[in-house]
Amino acid sequence: KGGEMFGDNNKTSNDNPMSSNTQPVNDGLMGLNNQQANDGNPSGNGQTNNALDSTQGAASSVTNDQPTILSDPVEESVNEEASATQSSDNDLLNIKKEALMELSPLVKELDQNPDEKFETLMMMIQATDNKSLIASAFETAKKISDDKKRARALLDIINEINYFNQPNND
Repeated sequence: KGGEMFGDNNKTSNDNPMSSNTQPVNDGLMGLNNQQANDGNPSGNGQTNNALDSTQGAASSVTNDQPTILSDPVEESVNEEASATQSSDNDLLNIKKEALMELSPLVKELDQNPDEKFETLMMMIQATDNKSLIASAFETAKKISDDKKRARALLDIINEINYFNQPNND
């Protein structure tokens, strides 16, 4: 009888001398209550139970041998995309560095008005952290004819100098 093994609530403790010392087979491990553990495996020997883990809210497989490790295809896909993105980002950064090296000696050859030349120089300064271009950008900013644009350019020069003068930027 299954009831005698686990204790029968209809019997008094005098009917079964072992009932006062009876312990549940599953005392709540893995979030399973006794009924859930026994429903999945009538023998109660703990071989394999597939039940809903109430603490995790997900199906779990309980075995005595080895844990089951499930792979997450979404996570694998995200990891592959992140790896591909890092690779393409590295490629883009390498192209950017090479383009800046090619552009640097050609800037003075560009046919640009002072506004455009200033923007080009500022882009190069910010992309390369090249302090040596600040003087050229400053001289170019002074040649900008529009007062508002010149004021903005001079403020940009001051901000770049402040950036370079921060303790962590040497």
